[in-house]
This record gives sequence, C-alpha cells and structure tokens, in this order.
Amino acid sequence: MIKFSIIVPIYNVEKYLRQCIESVLGQTYRNLELILVDDGSLDKCPALCDEYAEMDDRIIVIHQKNKGLPAARNAGIKKASGDYLMHLDGDDFWDVNYLEKVQPIIEKEKKDVYLGNSRYDYTETSCQQVVLYQMENAQGKTYSELLNLFFSGMNYMPSGICHNIYKTSFIKDNNYYLNANLTWSEDADNFFRIFFSTPNIGFFDYTFYYYRKDNQNAMTRNPKKEHLLSNIRVNKTWFYYVKNTNWDQKDKQVVMRRFANANMYLLKIMDKLKDIDYQIVANEIMKEKEMLSFIHGYIPKGIYLSSQIIGCRNTSRLLNVLKK
Repeated sequence: MIKFSIIVPIYNVEKYLRQCIESVLGQTYRNLELILVDDGSLDKCPALCDEYAEMDDRIIVIHQKNKGLPAARNAGIKKASGDYLMHLDGDDFWDVNYLEKVQPIIEKEKKDVYLGNSRYDYTETSCQQVVLYQMENAQGKTYSELLNLFFSGMNYMPSGICHNIYKTSFIKDNNYYLNANLTWSEDADNFFRIFFSTPNIGFFDYTFYYYRKDNQNAMTRNPKKEHLLSNIRVNKTWFYYVKNTNWDQKDKQVVMRRFANANMYLLKIMDKLKDIDYQIVANEIMKEKEMLSFIHGYIPKGIYLSSQIIGCRNTSRLLNVLKK
C-alpha cells in the first residue's frame, strides 16, 4: 500500500494555512505523512503547525530559520519516508479525493515521475480550470514527441513542482534536490533536470490542485530584480545544456526557442522595477546574443523588435498597457 509524503513549505500564510492542512488531512486515502516546513514565519504559522501536529500523528513539523522556498522544500524531501512525494504550497489546497484517484495509477505503473495536466486557478469569487496538456497528446508518445508537446509554441509545460508526483527514492538517489541558490523558477529548473534525464514518466489527468490567485503577497504578483535574474539564469542554463546535447537538431531548436522566448516574455512583468534594477535585468536579457537569435513567433519577435526601436523600458510600459 503506497505511502505518500506531502511537503508544505510555509512562510507567513496564516490566513490560508488551515484550509491547506485540512485539505490533506481530509484525504479519502489515509496512508500519508504531512511534512510542514515552517521557514521562519513571523506570523502565527509556527503555532498553527504545532497545533495540528498534536491533533494528528501523521504530521511532522520542521521549524527552521528563513532559508527560502527551495531550501524549505529540500528540508521536507530529506525528511520524507513515503514511497512517493508531492508538494503543496501553504496558501493553496487540494481536492480531498486526490490521493485516492492517483494511487491506483501509481500502483499499476510505478513510474519515477507523474506529470499532472491541469489545475484550478482559484480566488474567493471564481474558480477556473487550466489545462496544461491533453492526455491523449502525451500518453504513449516518444520522447521527441513529448519535447515538441511541452516546448513548442505557447504550450504549457507541467514544470510546476506542485502539479507532479515523484518517487522518493528516485529523487534522493539521484540528488534531485532543488537549487537553493535560485530565488525564482527553482521548480522549473528542477523539472528540466528530471525531464531531460529520465524517460520513465507517467501522466494523470485528474484536476486536484487549487492555486490561489488572490494572495496579494505571492511572489509572482510583484517579482523583484533577484527573482527575474534567477529566472534568466535558469533559461540560460538549460538553453546551453540543450545546445550541447546530441538530440535531433529539430528537437533542439524547439526547446532552445522556448528558453529564448521565455526571456522576452519577462519584459511583460518588469514594469514595476526601479529604473536601476530594470536596467540590470534588461542588460542581462539583451547580452545573450545567441539566445536572442533563437526568438521565434510573432509575439516574442514583436517584443524584441519593439525593444530595439523604443527601448526595453518603453516596451514593458506598452505591454503593461496592452495587458490592461
């Protein structure tokens, strides 16, 4: 009988934490451990974690000084004793039937990694399903076909760590911990490390994850300079990794274009940076001439052309106006 380890990194989310924890404890499939990693929270989260641990012996609490999200996830992975592990952010929550739905799939196939194909974008007033990929386009496909599915055009990649399920021994034995030096896109970085190294991947199409879009303190709402530089670092690292593989040239081109385009799309979310920080980030994007040569598609090329004519800052302002 499969045991699941659920890792929840926690930092100043007391408003949402009870719903998060109870969505796990209320799972219809009961063989689990819930690892709550209090990453130096300054609110009531530490006390809430301890309160729930006293109520349910499946809960393990880790209190640590603030080290950042990747380090908090890693602390949970190291503590995990289940057969498979998954991640849940402290301001999000699960459908209560999640583990019961995926357990038979895993029991039958026993893959190293399972990629979820959807989530709910949730606010207090709305709930919208977001489908990352269609199951029929993923199951039974070759590795080349999967590369094209996930990396071509504007297709979604199932790179968010909270969408997926991982065999615990596979992660630990191969040292697939998150890079604690990254402040953003660390889960995407981890996804690329895993996806580019193992063909033993399964898929499931049950929508279980409620991603809270109305948390005003969420990092994705107001990224800072260091977050954007972290994202650029990830894009650059894997662009050049793929360049140096022995993959088919067409596959390489598809993936490298995706990383080049990703840097262009950062101009859409940089507008709120101070001028000095903006310039640092823009310079980091524009200095990668080889990556720029792989920009592909009308929108990314349009963003790049605009940046060359009216400048990056004015392009970001224009994109922000068009977004509204």
